[in-house]
Amino acid sequence: MDLCKLTIHQLHDLLVKKEVTSREATEALYRRIKEVDQRIRAYLLLTEEEAYRQADQVDRNIARGEEIGDLAGIPMGLNDILCTKGV
Repeated sequence: MDLCKLTIHQLHDLLVKKEVTSREATEALYRRIKEVDQRIRAYLLLTEEEAYRQADQVDRNIARGEEIGDLAGIPMGLNDILCTKGV
């Protein structure tokens, strides 16, 4: 299953059912970025360590049985027209 081709809803359902982890989804996204970004140059900055830290935290929350928000554990990119504090 290509995690990068799932909708947010599909990925969220898999996370909640513990069929996939946020870490796995994040790893899939970074693999895809590394495959294609040399050609398309879509990303100016990658915060890989922070993305994995947050993914692992969501995975721990799910493992504890906590409910997660709709976007929790979903890797995403931000357009560079947005200001990001601390980045």
